[in-house]
Amino acid sequence: MSEPNWNIFINIAVSLVVGLGVNLITPTVQKWLDRWSLSSRGKTLKRLQADHARVTAYRNDPTSLQLMVNSLLVKGFSGLFLIVLMIAISPFLASTGWFLVLMLLIPFIAIIVFQRLMQLDDDLTRVRRFEEFEAKTLARISELQASVKSRRKQAR
Repeated sequence: MSEPNWNIFINIAVSLVVGLGVNLITPTVQKWLDRWSLSSRGKTLKRLQADHARVTAYRNDPTSLQLMVNSLLVKGFSGLFLIVLMIAISPFLASTGWFLVLMLLIPFIAIIVFQRLMQLDDDLTRVRRFEEFEAKTLARISELQASVKSRRKQAR
């Protein structure tokens, strides 16, 4: 007679232990995912409400919109000027350790400037198409509020 193949028995035993462990952990993981989802929906809801309030204020008060545009443009041009200045002085710092610092700062500043200008573009587009923005945003806010309320009731 041949000896039994112990690998099969070991695999079955390990599978049973892992299966039991997964089944025991599943409710805990499910609760954590539900809390995380609820938290994520709550954060999205707060962000949408803040966006709606900000764009509504810009639409109702053109002066605040103009101040925001001017502020972001000044910051954008300041960032671009800083980048040009860093590039201009970089040959003089090529032999020092500051050259690497400048080369690392340039993309960082460029990303910040780009993000600010994209935010400006988004807000101006939302003000221009306010009725469409408001309808979509308020619908999404209502949907999220209903979802958050039902999830909180289920969690209790």
